[in-house]
Amino acid sequence: MKINLLILFVAIIISSCSQNKYIEKITLVETQQNDKKLIVKKILMVGAGSIESRFFLDKLAMKIKQDLKKNNVELDYNYLGKINKDSSIQINKMLNKNYDAILVFNPVDTSNLEEKFETERYGYNPPSGGYVGVNVNKRTIKYIQRFDISIYDNEMGTLWAAILKITIDYSKDKNYSIISDKIIKELMNNKLFL
Repeated sequence: MKINLLILFVAIIISSCSQNKYIEKITLVETQQNDKKLIVKKILMVGAGSIESRFFLDKLAMKIKQDLKKNNVELDYNYLGKINKDSSIQINKMLNKNYDAILVFNPVDTSNLEEKFETERYGYNPPSGGYVGVNVNKRTIKYIQRFDISIYDNEMGTLWAAILKITIDYSKDKNYSIISDKIIKELMNNKLFL
């Protein structure tokens, strides 16, 4: 009986791993390299966009903050909502609060969010007779968005810029780690963090 349950469990895991309904994709394309000397130790991350963008940026900001802390860089995060003419005034006020730079995430297009629920039934007939079945409920939240990302300061203007394109499962924490790693790697390559 135990071996049959083990076989069923392995079958469920293999099935759930192999049934990805879409391809997750994360790309970060640099549009402006940094050529100025600035060592950033305290940074403000600012996000804008829809409520879907906010949920994504809230989780991403927590991950970036954890990762930057390893490099002795502090990060504060503020969500502005939808960008309007007053947003630049808000950003300039924030910059005057002793931040070395500001990291801005501005959505380029409308966010696309699809939530799917699936129930799969697995079962087998054990040698002793009868039927053993298990229902597996799966939830995927497909999130598609494109962001303009820039980092700048008051004195030197834009230091670095990139476009982030994502098609991810919103609920998978590993995606936030991948995105954070890509952004921090590019910022280090551009000599913004040592």
